[in-house]
Formats: sequence, C-alpha cells, structure tokens
Amino acid sequence: MLTDILLLSGSYLFFFLGKPEFTERHLLFLLNYCALWMIVGYFTRIYYIHLHNSYQYRLMMYLRAHLVFIGILSFLFLLNEALIPINRYQLINFAMTFMVIELFSHYVIVQLIGQMRLKGKNVRRALIVGEKEIGEKINSYFKNNLDLGYNVVGILDSYPAGPNSKTNRITALEEMVAGQRIDEIIIANYKDDVIKEVIMISDYHGIRTRIVPNFSTLLGKNFSISQLGNIPIVNVRESSLDNLYWAAQKRLFDVIFSLLALIGLAPIFALVAIAIRLESKGKIFYCPTRMGQGGRGFEVFKFRSMYEGDGGNGTLSTSANDPRITKVGAFIRKYSLDELPQFLNVLRGDMSVVGPRPHRMFLNQVMQKEVDNYMVRHYLKPGITGWAQVNGWRGPTDTKEQKLQRTKHDLWYLDNWTFALDLKIIFMTVFSKKTHQNVF
Repeated sequence: MLTDILLLSGSYLFFFLGKPEFTERHLLFLLNYCALWMIVGYFTRIYYIHLHNSYQYRLMMYLRAHLVFIGILSFLFLLNEALIPINRYQLINFAMTFMVIELFSHYVIVQLIGQMRLKGKNVRRALIVGEKEIGEKINSYFKNNLDLGYNVVGILDSYPAGPNSKTNRITALEEMVAGQRIDEIIIANYKDDVIKEVIMISDYHGIRTRIVPNFSTLLGKNFSISQLGNIPIVNVRESSLDNLYWAAQKRLFDVIFSLLALIGLAPIFALVAIAIRLESKGKIFYCPTRMGQGGRGFEVFKFRSMYEGDGGNGTLSTSANDPRITKVGAFIRKYSLDELPQFLNVLRGDMSVVGPRPHRMFLNQVMQKEVDNYMVRHYLKPGITGWAQVNGWRGPTDTKEQKLQRTKHDLWYLDNWTFALDLKIIFMTVFSKKTHQNVF
C-alpha cells in the first residue's frame, strides 16, 4: 500500500513538473485520491493477495481495483467538473499512468521477494507430520516453488509401528522440535488424536501449526474453497464451467457455431422436411420433453423419424429394425440428421453444442435409481453431441454396462472440460466411426 501511495502521488505530480498551477487545492485533492485508493484497495482486497497466487489472478484483482478507482473518479468528474481540479485529458493520463507503473512495480516486488527466498532469506522451516504420501506431495510442491519461502526440514510419519505407537510418535516429534529450529508444523493426518497431540506439542514450543484438510480423499479432485463472510465453504464437484469466463466463452461459441450450422445446413433441412412430409402424414418436427440443466424440463426439436403416434409415451426405447421408424426416419437417424434442429435449442439456451445427451424423462427416472451419481450430469446443459456418444456409448441403455459407461463418460466430461475438448468431440462426431455405432 505504501508503494501504491508513492506511485499514485508521483503519477499525479508528474503532470505539474515545472508548471506554476499546482496549488494547495491540488494537494488537497491528491490526499483525497490517496484516501480513495486505500478504500478501494481495502474493499477489493488487493492487499490480501498471497505471493503464491498466480500472476493471472493477481493481474485480474489489480485491474478490478483500478477500474473501480477510475469509475469513481469519472463519476465525480461527470457529476461536477469542479470536483476534479484537472481536465479530462489529465485525468485519463494520470489514471492510466498510475495503473501501468503500479502493475509493473508489483511484478518487480514479487520477483525480488522470490529471488530473495531462492537465496535462502526470509525462509520458513517447516516440519510435516502425517501420512508419508501426502507429506511427500507437499514437500515436492515447496521444492518446485522455492519462491514461496518454505524449507521442509523433515517428514515425520505419525503412525510408527509397534505397541507403543502413541508414545513413540510423541517422543519422535519432541526430539525433532528440540533438535532444530522449526517455524511451522504442517499436519497431513486426519485422525483427531494425532492432530490434538501435534497441536499440544506445537503450542508448548510456540510453533505455528497448519492442517491440510482431507478434502481430496473425501470429495475427489474437483472442489474449491470459498468464503461466506468468515465461514469457509467447500464447493463439491467444481467444474471449469462454473467460472464465468469459461461459461461465457462456451456460450459464445455455441451461438456462433449454431448460427453458422443453421445457415449452412438450410438446404438439408428443406430436403429432410419435404421427404418426411411426402412419406407419412404428421408433423415435420417431433418435440418431446427432455430434462435439461438443473433438472428443468424443455422441449427438444427433432425431425420426426417415426410414424405419427408411435412414440410409446416416452417409455419405449428404440430397437434395431424398429417397425415404428419410417424409411426416411431410418436414414436420418443413421446419419444423426434428425438431431440437427437442436441447434435451435442451442440458440434458445436450452442446450449446448457439446454436453451430455438429453434423455427421455422416463429413462432419467430409471437411471437415477440404478446408476450412482447419474443426476450429476445435469450440472451442465445437455448437448447435441457428447463424450459418451463419440466413444460409442449411444443408442440402447438395456444393460447395466451401457448405463454405467454412458454415465461414466458424461461425468468424466464434466470433471475434465476444456474448450479444446469440445472441439475434439465435434471433430470426432463427424469423422469417428464409433459415433455412428449402435444407431437405430
């Protein structure tokens, strides 16, 4: 904060070098600007950023603070120009100059601290107590990130063999603490009695203690921790698409891709519609209700591939040589042309180009009862194509293996989503032979 105040003052005074118009009024407003920046910095929490946070996160936090700062100054200027003792051009130059040099200075500060710690200065000596495997992972992380300033002096397995294991581990910890200087003890063990023993010894010697929570074993790899006021909250099954940036990118791609697909495929739409109408009476589109994101129902658009009235009330699965399917229907189902109108669902926001396929409501009820975590797939919008489909798991869901594999692939997609994965699935949808297996 001190650095920022000096840089802000320097940026402001720079425009008055050698000029006589700098008055007490300018000095008063400079003090107000400094106070405003400190308030903005406090509420945007830029001075609570840890050194181990990524540069991307650090940059986003500081840019947000600067946008708030510039927004307030601009609002005051528009409200009454007399409130700002400089003109709009000076205001813009001042704000931009401060932002650039402030971001650069913080980058330099972080680099200097990192270099200082690489040379062994300002380093905390840590002892890890707990499961050896977890302790090795923590030690490896600190070794690969020396600029964090941690030097692991030892890993003490908290479960030595023998009838007197409790006495042995307490004695071992006491000897380790007494034998060398230790600044922190990191507990990587999740049994209450061990945690209490370590904290008791740490408090006796005045050593700080940190605990690595056992979330990875309990919740898997995809979780995040956030704050609800002063209350820590663990978000289970965190997905990349929970991030607004990635969700917006996926939505933008969906809209552009769907518009291009609808325009480019318009002739095929017309030919399919004419063929359906000529072969059998009834509507061109079949619009059953499917379950979407969050368990909400929506009408999905499909080209009708069966004779009118032969849908089976949504409870009868399609089978090979199904008599309900028309000749045109068999053709468009074989090449997935019946799914093309779902680009309209994508534009409406009901679906995505890539995602778990929407199932019949009846099938959802069956799968929910028979397959663990099945409903987790509804965290995402359903897709026209998906990871399960391009790996050959489409069509019937008669056997337990078919149900498990389809769900397994959908959940893998949820946990491992990237934009590149979506592009890969679209490519495989068109060119992979597995995509067109088991199509009835």
